[in-house]
Amino acid sequence: GGLVTDAQRQPRTNLITWQDRRANQPEPSTSGTCLDQILSRCTPGGLHSAGCRPAAGFLGPTLYVLARQGTVFNNPGDKASCVADWIGAELTNQAVTTDPGDAESLGLYDLEHRTWSEELLAACGLSRALMPDVCESGDVLGGLCAEVAAATGLPEGLPVCNAIGDNQAAVLGSVPAGAPAIQINVGTGGQINWPVPGFTRLDGMETRYLPVGRLMLVGPGLSGGDAYAWVNRTIANWLAAFGGQRTSDEIYARMNELASGIADADDTLVCEPLFRGSRWKPAARGEFRNVTFDNFSVGHM
Repeated sequence: GGLVTDAQRQPRTNLITWQDRRANQPEPSTSGTCLDQILSRCTPGGLHSAGCRPAAGFLGPTLYVLARQGTVFNNPGDKASCVADWIGAELTNQAVTTDPGDAESLGLYDLEHRTWSEELLAACGLSRALMPDVCESGDVLGGLCAEVAAATGLPEGLPVCNAIGDNQAAVLGSVPAGAPAIQINVGTGGQINWPVPGFTRLDGMETRYLPVGRLMLVGPGLSGGDAYAWVNRTIANWLAAFGGQRTSDEIYARMNELASGIADADDTLVCEPLFRGSRWKPAARGEFRNVTFDNFSVGHM
């Protein structure tokens, strides 16, 4: 999540999370959305170098929408950043600093050349002055300031390091640097993470920063574990319609048992679990294909 702060690091906005969808609102002056208008101002080269296409939920497009609604951020000292970057600045009483991964998540960063993208900034109507400085994940920002030390009981001067994104942290915590491995993370959403030696683009995947000085390809899904939870909720609703009742744990246990009984070769039923859409196709929805009279059982689902 991101926010904008003033010269005294006081928030000028609420915390705006990645689930914000205001950029998908209709653009009053065109037939498309606000995001469509932003993308129409970008060249293929600029989007390529960003590593991932700006989308609803990125702070840059959201700030574009706020400006269209009359809230602009051009006062001296205004800074846009991720919330963790702001906390780091508060802990050290220093200027806000970010890392390449968090910078990219604002939708305004040129990952290939490691600099703020003048093209993406212009497309969102934002100035370079609004962007914080960028340094590596884990770099020491400074020592814990006296005020925070007194409030927390922690020692003054305790080193405070530059933040890291949760996606990057999950990969670093489970895939040793240089290991020929792909990491899959399933939470509410889900990601497949593929460390690569250099800047690479692949259809359907984002290119993201991976500390220190590395990169990875990421396939981000908005419905990961929540797709499995959807099956659980659906079964519970069907049971309730006929007066039945089971706990969530009981339903999960039976789901697992039934799924394990489906032969590996029986892959005729296909689900696209886009129940929340996707970053690039927000209006997309989940669908089942190849449904027959025999393969729409709970185990197959």
